[in-house]
Formats: sequence, structure tokens, C-alpha cells
Amino acid sequence: MRKYETPNFDAATAKPYEAQLMQLMQATSDGDLISKSTRDLAVENEMVARGQGFNMITPLGIKYLLALGLIHA
Repeated sequence: MRKYETPNFDAATAKPYEAQLMQLMQATSDGDLISKSTRDLAVENEMVARGQGFNMITPLGIKYLLALGLIHA
């Protein structure tokens, strides 16, 4: 199991927004994203930062995943 995964999280069946945030727990290039439109929504909500072709979750996005119980501190 990866550092930020929990046994209850399954990316294949997760809601697109949460799955996108989980993917962005590490820097991810634009070409490897699950969904660019979902990423754009997360950027608008300030849960994801973009720069030079890469994307990464922000502290606000991490707090969101913590609140849902998808990751643990």
C-alpha cells in the first residue's frame, strides 16, 4: 500500500473528483491525468495547483481528503 492510500479507497470505483485528488498526491504531468476537466474543477476550487505541465494537490485538497477519511495523517 502506498503512503497516502487507505484500504477502503478504490480508484476504479471512486467519484471522479476524489480519484483525481488522490492521483495528485504526487506531481503528475498533464498527459497522465485521469481527467483534465476534473482537474480544472479542482483548480477552480483551489484544491490543485498547476505549473509547467505538472499538477499537485494543495493543502486545501489534502484537508478535503482527510475530512472524507480517504487519507490519514
